[in-house]
Amino acid sequence: MKTLEEMQARFDGRLNVDIECACGRTHRADIDAVLIGEGAIKCVPRLMRRKGYKTAMILADENTWEVAGKTVRDVIRRSKFRSWNYVYQRGGEVLCADEQAMYEGTEAFLNSEERADVLITVGTGTLNDLGKQIADTVGVRCWNVATAASMDGFASTVAALTRGNLKVTEYYTPPEVIIGDTAVLRTAPREMTLAGIADMAAKYNARLDWRISRLINDEYYCDFIADGMLAITDDIIDLALEAPEEGAFPDALLERLMEGLVMSGVYMSYTGTSRAASGAEHHFSHFWEMWLSVNKKPPIYHGVKVGVGSMIMADLYPRFLSYQIPEEQARERIQAFDEEKEIEELKSVYKEAAPMLLADYSYHKEERLKRLPIEVEKKPEIDAEIRAMMDRLEKMKRALAHIGARTRWEQLDNISEKEAHEAFKYCKAMRPQFTMLQLMHDTAYPIEAFEDEWIRGEIKENVEEPNMTDNEALEIKEEAVQEELLPAAEVKPEPKKRGRKPGSKNKPKEAVAKPAAKRGRPRKETLVVEEAPKAAAPAPKKKKEELPYWLL
Repeated sequence: MKTLEEMQARFDGRLNVDIECACGRTHRADIDAVLIGEGAIKCVPRLMRRKGYKTAMILADENTWEVAGKTVRDVIRRSKFRSWNYVYQRGGEVLCADEQAMYEGTEAFLNSEERADVLITVGTGTLNDLGKQIADTVGVRCWNVATAASMDGFASTVAALTRGNLKVTEYYTPPEVIIGDTAVLRTAPREMTLAGIADMAAKYNARLDWRISRLINDEYYCDFIADGMLAITDDIIDLALEAPEEGAFPDALLERLMEGLVMSGVYMSYTGTSRAASGAEHHFSHFWEMWLSVNKKPPIYHGVKVGVGSMIMADLYPRFLSYQIPEEQARERIQAFDEEKEIEELKSVYKEAAPMLLADYSYHKEERLKRLPIEVEKKPEIDAEIRAMMDRLEKMKRALAHIGARTRWEQLDNISEKEAHEAFKYCKAMRPQFTMLQLMHDTAYPIEAFEDEWIRGEIKENVEEPNMTDNEALEIKEEAVQEELLPAAEVKPEPKKRGRKPGSKNKPKEAVAKPAAKRGRPRKETLVVEEAPKAAAPAPKKKKEELPYWLL
């Protein structure tokens, strides 16, 4: 069992400090403590005493109250602190972070015997989001005790809420303290942990999309953040490859996974965007999530859908390597693009959620025409970035298959082949961030052929395709080959087996922050990150606002 000091040391130099980075920005995450390990819940009273808190309101649902809520209450009361609790009752139905739940939690806090000093939520996604919103409403800080390592929103500055039957994203202060007690995490359903691992697997795609956008759009990029995220992801994927195929996951994996999920939110706080944590794979996930919500279908764990999106992108990236961009043909296709028709189709698909989606629509032909010459010029560099990531993407695919994660659209409840096709067609409009999906549409890549193959399960492993758009050149080449070679019997290749392969390890070192002289401000330190300097605009100041929830 680790001590409080040992658990805090894991995050030294990363929380509640100003990090003056060579990227030109000052990074900060306003989180006091993250404790991960056996017995972490027992440290709650010490942290309350350190903050000067004497009372707490505990927020849980029927499941999380039994799993950890009672334990939190007991350790607080044994230390002579006072606590009250509110347990959501939904009669077996799924708790949603909707207006009713927000109202209930707020009223419970305000009507307790005494105003609590801190709000402690016990749970993962929904309860974590509710805690941020309710704490902001009543004017206290929230803490979170995780019951599963299933998603990467623990430390984020956003909450996914439902208002007026539509999901929105609102900005809030992140939890002041995050607790991940492995005694609790190991009791979570295996499917929830699989969702967390799949959410971390997406970080490979996220890094690649971020680097490609830097090449094409000169987008802000930070090596310190990207490399730190990469190192944690490598560890988690390696541990997943070593994990048992069934049953409980080892504590070593749960601890590193929980750390990675927390640091995803921390890195998002550093950048003010989700770039370090999500890429094109999240487009697919958010499309299916929106479709399920609009059509009143039960939700699927976010990480599960992200894992399927990650598998799609891992198969798609290598197809671009030998593709020769037909610039003139691509320009003509962009110019012929019917934007009004596209918008009408999006309205039909997204229904009542369409107005919020279209408020951030960023697929205008003028912008695409400006990008095209740059995409053609930067093609060799883009290919180099893809090749540099291919070993990790292949390892990620093996890891998800090894642990039994869901990797195909057929494994997503209530998602039919129709929704699989629609995701390919419309998901690129889900978010304004530039990804490989936008690049392929800009350059007239025949993604429809890949779409059909992937949905049918006929994708070959790591094939660099010929230039499918230059049909005449391809036909000439084939005729020349036929004239020089004797005809051979036609042999149809057998479908690729989906067997499991052993994992490999290839870990970069984590980015290290180097402390500099203190400035004398209470509880704040200044760190200097050593890396190649890059000129960058200052980070935009965050403000609380409502955005579509798929902008996570």
